[in-house]
Amino acid sequence: KSQWYKISKNIGLDIKISGMSSMPNFILNYKNSNSLYTFFTQEMIKEGFLASNSLTVSYAHNLKIINNYLKSTEKVFKKIKFLIDKNLKVPLEYKARQTNFKRLVK
Repeated sequence: KSQWYKISKNIGLDIKISGMSSMPNFILNYKNSNSLYTFFTQEMIKEGFLASNSLTVSYAHNLKIINNYLKSTEKVFKKIKFLIDKNLKVPLEYKARQTNFKRLVK
């Protein structure tokens, strides 16, 4: 949690961090947050991490994995901040995530 906060503060990304220490999550305080969450996942996959705005910490996560995750998170957060600052359309390769059951109902 503290590392997400440190990275976002250094970049100037407006996020709220909550959840238990073992299962933290972050909320992007922007209108197009669903697109931004999808972009985060899309770009983190390219970095080798299946990641979303929530994380489940495990004893399998050693220091090397954690440091690589944080470096990748910082890289993607910087991309997100750039898109926001330049008011650019989020370049998604997939549909933006849904927060309701609309995707399940025809």
